[in-house]
Amino acid sequence: MAAGLCGPAAAQRAENRTVIEPLTVEAIPETDRMSVSVDTGIGGEIEVILPAQATTGFEWQAERANDLLRLVAECEYPGDTDRLGSVGTHRFIYRAESAGLSGVTLRYVQPWVPDEPAITVELTITITE
Repeated sequence: MAAGLCGPAAAQRAENRTVIEPLTVEAIPETDRMSVSVDTGIGGEIEVILPAQATTGFEWQAERANDLLRLVAECEYPGDTDRLGSVGTHRFIYRAESAGLSGVTLRYVQPWVPDEPAITVELTITITE
């Protein structure tokens, strides 16, 4: 996981934070690729919340298109039960550093087969001054 705040500090909503939940638990079996566009200003934060099942061997991996966005936190929260396969969440929080067009590709992969993601989420972010 990347450096950043996890726990209660990351869960607090910044005044200028846009929250995106592109997938729900119900959508996982039906969706393998999706695109989301969002606008924010410089200094704005974008929080992406994705369902995750760590016990399946899958994990979310993120790749930024450029340095206009900075990852400020990446947190994984387990499901609310101790049962294998329970669904938790994985959160990525990015801060817009400069104006322009940026993007993030999030892939839900098993690390030993990174070129075969089960799900890919493409975020296109327009950052205004």
